[in-house]
Amino acid sequence: PVEHILTHETSEEEMTENLKVVEKNTNRLLDLSNQLLDFRKMEAKGFQLNYMHSDIKQLINDVYIRFKLTARQKSLAFELLLPPDSLWADVDREAFTKIISNLFTNAIKYAQSKIVLTLESSGENQLCVKVSNDGHLIPEDMKEKIFEPFFRIGDEDSNSIKSGAGLGLPLARSLAELHKGRLYLDILPGQLNIFILQLPTVQDSTITVREESAEPEAEALPDEELLFKSKPTILIVEDDREMRHFLYSKLKPLYNVVKASNGKIALERLQKENVDIVVTDVVMPEVDGLQLCSEIKANVDSSHIPVIMLTAKADIKSRIEGLEAGADAYVEKPFSMEHLLAQISNIFTNRNKVKQAFINSPAQDTGSIALTKADEIFLEKVTSIIDKNLSDVGFNVDLLADELHMSRSSLHRKIKGISELTPNDFIQLVRLKKAAELLQEGSYRINEICFLVGFSSSSYFSKRFKKQFGVSPKEIKPSEHSSH
Repeated sequence: PVEHILTHETSEEEMTENLKVVEKNTNRLLDLSNQLLDFRKMEAKGFQLNYMHSDIKQLINDVYIRFKLTARQKSLAFELLLPPDSLWADVDREAFTKIISNLFTNAIKYAQSKIVLTLESSGENQLCVKVSNDGHLIPEDMKEKIFEPFFRIGDEDSNSIKSGAGLGLPLARSLAELHKGRLYLDILPGQLNIFILQLPTVQDSTITVREESAEPEAEALPDEELLFKSKPTILIVEDDREMRHFLYSKLKPLYNVVKASNGKIALERLQKENVDIVVTDVVMPEVDGLQLCSEIKANVDSSHIPVIMLTAKADIKSRIEGLEAGADAYVEKPFSMEHLLAQISNIFTNRNKVKQAFINSPAQDTGSIALTKADEIFLEKVTSIIDKNLSDVGFNVDLLADELHMSRSSLHRKIKGISELTPNDFIQLVRLKKAAELLQEGSYRINEICFLVGFSSSSYFSKRFKKQFGVSPKEIKPSEHSSH
């Protein structure tokens, strides 16, 4: 179809039809690639299961929703016979979903008029899922063959088995066996093909914490410098597990990486982690990327954190929505990893230039490092409190945190995020900038200014001033407009 589109003039209707074929084949290829990768992991004994106590009824319903429309389009009656109450078992949710998905795919492909799924408890600590279809009956001598890689049932009007891209059933069986269960075919003579999945409901090593869940918050260390790592921290927010893992593996060598599977979990992570940048998908359950971005930018604790949005929506309206939510950059899917890395690096570089200019220049006021309205209001408040206590030698971080009604650790995270300085260094920088302003006014002598801005030693003041701005207080000449 692509070759035809490129070499022929086509009507819009014909173009749409061709693109639908392209999409169908692309999805088929993607499914097959994922199955091949999973199957290769199984062969290499590299597929690890993370068991979690799960509601099997709910998991089956979630998969059913994805297949319901396809069954309807093929005029198939699709019936779920589920118990009235939840049925709980220890399963790897991703692997269990793959087993049921492959059974549904197989059933839809070969059923003539109906598919029935039955879920029931079978014996002590066992569950049983049966997926039946009324397609051509599989011959008795082929009951095991269909679970071999690259074999599949022939066309719908044929009973033959032919070589093909059949990996769904072999993969499903391998995943069932990894669960210490079994998957096999039973045939009701003259009626139905029934695939039966039997799994234990209790596993020896149930992991109750998923990879997305938050780790317990570490106790704050007394030395505030130790709270911050040398590498910047990136929070990846992506609901697709494979994409989340891909981003993690590519960013991990360069940055500290934290993961979340949706915006709600991301907001919880932001309260506990010192995050320097957020890379988020837009379309996600519970809290989507736009809402996440808006909440990050509106919250004083996180408003300084840059947000990069990843989205398949490439239209102008979607871009505007992202920018209105406060996104710092917008990357379209499918994206080049180099492009994303360049965007991240560019944001860090530009922000660091602004921070360095603020730190090294006596004239740059605190407003220059504010990148959002929330940051601007916060910095005005902080500077106002420091100015009010300028000559108080005993004014410190604890007193500043009290005035702002913030915890010491929250204040540290916020000021470090905005300026790269600890709160102590930030207070001292505001004092030194005020000193530079007074020196330019020319109304006071150096030793007077030293005490006005809260330094108890004139020599220490001069030393800190020189280190900060590269010139000594004596070298700052009063401006022409100052009053002597």
